[in-house]
Amino acid sequence: MNKELLKKIGLLAGIVVFFLVLAYAFVPQVLEGKIVNQSDISGYVGMSNEMAQWNKAHPDDPAYWTGSMFGGMPTTSISKMDQGDWTQKIYDCIEHHGKRERGCEDIIKLDLR
Repeated sequence: MNKELLKKIGLLAGIVVFFLVLAYAFVPQVLEGKIVNQSDISGYVGMSNEMAQWNKAHPDDPAYWTGSMFGGMPTTSISKMDQGDWTQKIYDCIEHHGKRERGCEDIIKLDLR
């Protein structure tokens, strides 16, 4: 093999090893399995708690307003309301795997707590 090519490969391998050592030095908690608190997810769970409790107790009368955020606001930003969603028919034609995910649900499904 060409000596220059071996030199470049060695330099690249050295840079990668240096980066890994440096990354571990600054964040050893990642390798220990610790997870950073995600305040946006914690906030979502807290804000949607009132709505979730109401919807569970009253399935025929879903909550459209919550008093737990900013002194009261609509639940459209924290809820998953599928009723009246005429665009779902379009997505069903485009996608083959059914319902689309919305909002923070993808992140919450990871269960990072």
